[in-house]
Amino acid sequence: MSQTLNPKSDFANRMAAAYPSLSKSHRKIADFVLAKPLDVVAMSIEGLAHASGSSTATITRFVRAAGYSGYSEFREKIVSDFQFETPENDQNSFENCENGLKKSFLHTALSDSSDNIKDTITNIDTASSEAFIEALVNARRIIILGTGASHYAATLLEEGLALYTEKNVTNVLSRGASQYANNFVRSVDEGDVVIAISMPRYSNNTVQLSKAAKQKGAVILAITDSPTSPLVPVADVIFFAPARNRLLPNSPAAIFALADAIVTAVAERRPDIVASTIGTAPDDLFL
Repeated sequence: MSQTLNPKSDFANRMAAAYPSLSKSHRKIADFVLAKPLDVVAMSIEGLAHASGSSTATITRFVRAAGYSGYSEFREKIVSDFQFETPENDQNSFENCENGLKKSFLHTALSDSSDNIKDTITNIDTASSEAFIEALVNARRIIILGTGASHYAATLLEEGLALYTEKNVTNVLSRGASQYANNFVRSVDEGDVVIAISMPRYSNNTVQLSKAAKQKGAVILAITDSPTSPLVPVADVIFFAPARNRLLPNSPAAIFALADAIVTAVAERRPDIVASTIGTAPDDLFL
């Protein structure tokens, strides 16, 4: 079963507002709840304290800092916020276990990526989707910020959006956190749109350049993983793509899928360009 809290749920909204001012111990609890809400709804206050490496007194202070009257109300709200979603292949997984078939870790990793993508679909409402695509279509210029694992999704967006919007599209951090990037953002003005991509471990360069562009009047479109991401307070429109990975610091699978979907949604507005590119993709050159 997929475990997720909608990034626009009551608890997630509270954490998005409060997270920057929370203490280190309270952030630890918030991260645990956001990561394992299904576990939390079944826990007593003592159980949550033990599981999150805290004390009952710290849990109580955290709950009150989040704006709940007490632990009972907190847990009730988590239950009401929780999205219960059973992936279609859960039954197949159960049947495989019954038949004595054991999945490899590769299968497990792919299943985790699939869950991240499914949660991304659930997290994006129609209004946010339309606002995101409209901003790109109407932009004077599109600037993309993404480094580390996010760099590759940024490159995919740069190539696709340049083709299907026929606008000036620049992946600023493709050159790294250089003086060039700082100079480029200083040229940002109203009418420009910035797509900022960041997941754990969050890029300070992406966050700071987004803030600078925001101050110059640019529209900030964020692609990130959590309501506690430092991009949330900066963004005008946010797409949440979970980056959970049971072994590595993050998984870019959902962000790659989302980047591909964004390019496709923009391309849908330009059937003339789509028609002209059919049969001319690089993969066809050697056929």
